[in-house]
Amino acid sequence: AGCAVARSLAIFMLVTLKLGESTGEECEASKASLLLQKFQIRSGTLDLGGEGANESTAGSKVLVIGDSNAAFAGPYTGIQSKNTLQEACAGSTVVNKGDPGTKVSAWMSHGLLANAISAGTGWTHVYLSIGGNDLGEDYGCGRTGSKKNAIKADITKLIAEIKKLTTAKIVLTGYTVTAADDTCSLSEIYSNVDKAMMELASADPKVTYASIATAAGGILDPAARAAQNCDESLLLASSGSSKIGVPPCRGDKQFFMS
Repeated sequence: AGCAVARSLAIFMLVTLKLGESTGEECEASKASLLLQKFQIRSGTLDLGGEGANESTAGSKVLVIGDSNAAFAGPYTGIQSKNTLQEACAGSTVVNKGDPGTKVSAWMSHGLLANAISAGTGWTHVYLSIGGNDLGEDYGCGRTGSKKNAIKADITKLIAEIKKLTTAKIVLTGYTVTAADDTCSLSEIYSNVDKAMMELASADPKVTYASIATAAGGILDPAARAAQNCDESLLLASSGSSKIGVPPCRGDKQFFMS
């Protein structure tokens, strides 16, 4: 999904993660992340288990697959040396098989999905980050949400393949509110990818949508963004705009841009 979107994992791992509501136990990234100690991010909560889930935090086995938004959670050479999710959630086992730049089509072919799932057994969660590259490269960013159904159909097919290989809960997280756009605008990502994921999760008890954007304190909802007078036009890093990396409409540049 490109550097701007991919760096969202630095924010994602600075929030408090909960793998199960009923246990009352939380994995505190604030205790594990050196970035948090340095930048003092306000913490939020991302519930990977979904409402009413009964999985225990300890012993959770999470497989991370998808695009760069998944891969750069680490470990990933040159980007993130740590297994950030595993370190944030004590007692968990996390295997990251994310592959930057991939789309649904890649995970549906060449044995990529089967090889990832066969990397372990007893998965409790499959973290799936996908759709950003598809939207930009295959669907022209889906102006005004026009490609939501196409994205939904693609992810539905991939979920069906995942279910053939594991009984784990599938977690869809969408993308964060970044400092600048990569290919598609924030509103295009939301109206196509996030909305597709929300609909999939609402119709399937084995699928959870847990917004990585709202967990990190970003404003993603269109009404909330309108209330802040956010500019929804495409904001590329190369534009040099003064709006890049300025909260609350954009992710703080200190966390997204080197």
